[in-house]
Amino acid sequence: MTSYWDRITDYYNENRKTPSERTKNSLQHRWSDIQKDTARFCGFYAEIERKRESGKSEDDKVKDALQMYQGLVKSVFKFIHCWLILRYEHKWQAHLIDMSTPNDKEHSETLQATEVQAVEAMKDKTLPPKISRPIGRDKAKRMKTSNTASNSTAFLQVLQNMRSDRQAYEERVEQATDATEGAISARSERKLAIQEQQLRLQERLVTLQEEREENLVMSLDLDKMTPWAKDFYLMKQKEIVTRKTTQHASNNEE
Repeated sequence: MTSYWDRITDYYNENRKTPSERTKNSLQHRWSDIQKDTARFCGFYAEIERKRESGKSEDDKVKDALQMYQGLVKSVFKFIHCWLILRYEHKWQAHLIDMSTPNDKEHSETLQATEVQAVEAMKDKTLPPKISRPIGRDKAKRMKTSNTASNSTAFLQVLQNMRSDRQAYEERVEQATDATEGAISARSERKLAIQEQQLRLQERLVTLQEEREENLVMSLDLDKMTPWAKDFYLMKQKEIVTRKTTQHASNNEE
């Protein structure tokens, strides 16, 4: 028979919006985190409600509870959407009762003082305080209906803050990307300039080499050469003179 968590795992993977699947252990661990953090937030919200501060709206109470959570737990409450779903559910309230009710061993009169202190020291100070028995199903439905608008407002405010943070992060990433691209472009331009300079230098060296060879040909004493060598170098000298004359004329025209 397929277990409860096996069915949850199959349902999640069939309806997931991400490319990778998640295992049963991964989903159980995720739900455990949601339970623990949401229970903490419930405790903080209950503490805010017990203060009964005048003029405080539902949104104000949610914001105060979020600030209390961040101040005591030292992290942002990430499951506000889960809390909005769970807060009036009968099973969730029963779960909070079970979490906040100490077991018999902790309240046994036979415990020694040192054992009591050890148990108290091990308690998580950020978990919610003891919560009264959950309200009835009908009353919970009425409260859920009457607070829909305020809950939606609080949820939208949290989503707006999350979008603003995300937008600011994306802007920082875009600025960093632009700066990186600018640095890469500058390096590429410098590299291209160096390559062009090296090419001009190589062209200059080739030109100097050609001029040395031409000067050597022009300085030869043709009278001391054999007739065929004399004819060859005489032709070379004429080519050099013709080319130089053409280049000089072209430069004067420019």
